[in-house]
Amino acid sequence: MIRPARIEDAEALAALQVRAWRAAYSSYVAAEDLAAVGDAAQRAAGWRERLAAGRADVVTLVAERGGRLAGFVSVGTARDEDTDGDGELYAIYVEPELIGSGVGRELAVAGERELVALGHRAATLWTFTANEPARRFYERGGWRVDERPYDPGRWGWAPSVRYRKDLDPAPATR
Repeated sequence: MIRPARIEDAEALAALQVRAWRAAYSSYVAAEDLAAVGDAAQRAAGWRERLAAGRADVVTLVAERGGRLAGFVSVGTARDEDTDGDGELYAIYVEPELIGSGVGRELAVAGERELVALGHRAATLWTFTANEPARRFYERGGWRVDERPYDPGRWGWAPSVRYRKDLDPAPATR
């Protein structure tokens, strides 16, 4: 089941995000950089604050499996100045043991639908250049490398690359 995130999801969102970062990035992001983002308890406060703000231009959806949080996607208005009103897939994370189960694809499609509902006709996302599994996932979903920007220091952890996708006003479940 996919549903909007609620304030009471903050701890589970933070814990999942930290686990996913460590699982996905540990081979190319320095351990001290991963440690510096804090633990799940520290990150939960940020999630509570974001979810309580109730911004109309940012949506976080969660996927539940077996009564627990299996993944989430956050989307909204693009943060890059050169995107001309596009949307952005800010984050998508799935419990590491559920990667390949379809949860991520389900979340990606739901996130794209939310972007369309917010009035966006195209969207961007950023990922680390070295994150080959994520890059393959995005490319299978129709995302393409946006050659315009290349921002090797965007996050300060590792070189990044921006992807772009024209959004279908009625995307089918993939």
